[in-house]
Amino acid sequence: METREYFEKVMQDYNQNRKGRSLRKYCKEEAVDYDWLGAENIAFMFSLFESCKLNDINFGDYIEDILTRLMEGEQDFMSLIPCNYNSNKKVNVKAA
Repeated sequence: METREYFEKVMQDYNQNRKGRSLRKYCKEEAVDYDWLGAENIAFMFSLFESCKLNDINFGDYIEDILTRLMEGEQDFMSLIPCNYNSNKKVNVKAA
């Protein structure tokens, strides 16, 4: 199973079978059978995705912006977490 297919399956299953569990805990439980995906890494990404949702941040734009900022030498790491994120500081990426 491809990573994208797995991600979509887990998100669909989570939305149907939440039962009060946090997304991070659910992902860790589900990823046990798929250790090649790296349970800790996928749980972190799902957690980041949910944090973006809670803060009304577009996940794709957020990832693109923070990676660009990090490559350009951003030192204020606390400003990069979703609850402190300011999209007004967004770096303009030049088209290739």
